[in-house]
Amino acid sequence: MLSVTQTPLSTAFLVKGKLGIGLALGLGGFALFAIVAALQARSLKRSSSQFLKRLPWILVFVFANAFMEELWFRGLFLGPLAGLVGSVAAAVLTATVFALAHIGAAYLSKEDPIRFLVILFPLGIGWALCIQYTGSLIASALIHAGADLIIVHGLLGSLGGRSTDGANVR
Repeated sequence: MLSVTQTPLSTAFLVKGKLGIGLALGLGGFALFAIVAALQARSLKRSSSQFLKRLPWILVFVFANAFMEELWFRGLFLGPLAGLVGSVAAAVLTATVFALAHIGAAYLSKEDPIRFLVILFPLGIGWALCIQYTGSLIASALIHAGADLIIVHGLLGSLGGRSTDGANVR
């Protein structure tokens, strides 16, 4: 049963929480991942013009996906699990489920799943800790969206064996 101060939205961290800190962490994390995505594009000699043309749709996707995954994997379970097993164990459990849910991602090669798990698990813990610290999904969803930029850019660049500028990469 919900306490007097809790609402269905607050139990899923769908509240402002520590808004200033959440926005600072979230926007800072998003910016760092966006820089990594730009460096990735540069190292792969990808044209930025095609990426920029697609950017509005990419942003819609990464923000929607990040919010959905943060709500599913952490927002709905982090609070109840923390009440049962403690905050740290809840962060580890939600990070484990999050990482394992991505092991069969269609965009991974046969060699990538373990490496992807090694990356996703600590990210999942970090995002859970952001939620626990700020009391909101805002920071974790923004940082998650930034991380998704790297994946989406890589996917777009590999479609049909072509770089984002249309040059054949084979």
